[in-house]
Amino acid sequence: MQDKDYGIILSKIDYSETSYILRIYTSKNGSSSYLYRGAKKKKDQFKIYPLSIVEFEYGGNPKSELKYLNSLDTYVRISNCYFDPVKSSIVFFINEILQKTLQDSEADVELISFIISRLKFLDMDDHPLNFHLKFLADFSKFLGFYPSLSESICPYFDLQDGEFCEIRPKHQYFIEGNELKAFDSLLKTDYQETEKIDFHGTRRNRLLHLLLDYYALQIESFGKVKTVEVLETIFND
Repeated sequence: MQDKDYGIILSKIDYSETSYILRIYTSKNGSSSYLYRGAKKKKDQFKIYPLSIVEFEYGGNPKSELKYLNSLDTYVRISNCYFDPVKSSIVFFINEILQKTLQDSEADVELISFIISRLKFLDMDDHPLNFHLKFLADFSKFLGFYPSLSESICPYFDLQDGEFCEIRPKHQYFIEGNELKAFDSLLKTDYQETEKIDFHGTRRNRLLHLLLDYYALQIESFGKVKTVEVLETIFND
């Protein structure tokens, strides 16, 4: 039985001298694996970069987790993301975040639309200095732990409980002071306006680590993010 779908490539693994197994977050099947026979011999391998947005035809045994691709093509082109060193670093970072959080996820049309729209925005953004921070904040909505916004001005944000609070938490995982103001600004600013948030390199990298700490506290298996070191270097100025 043949079917069509579209999705975002999360990873590719060598299967043979000519083939890959692709892990794709798709609109119909969520995170699924596909055998792409003969992929290494094809001239259009640019279609299977990390976070490539593709459409494809597939088949396979309904009882088998591994399906096979009959064809694969570009669904939405984000070519600037791969040739700009800053944007490509952000892409590899987001790719690692998605690999950690979507490996066994079910289909979610709103989520895949969110990711595609943000990648399209990144592709056209001339100043993506704070893009990765805003992505992490907004992506947490789909993972179930978006920060609970407070109508009043609270002096702390509890990273364990995911909420602003009046009383200083008894543990070490919280945000306060100028870092809290920066965090609050990030949550309340649209993507189109994030470039106007005046974070210097140290503040930007500190906020990145706080967001990753937040993810790690909410997702037990999250672990260390390897690509963060590249972003720290790029955005250190």
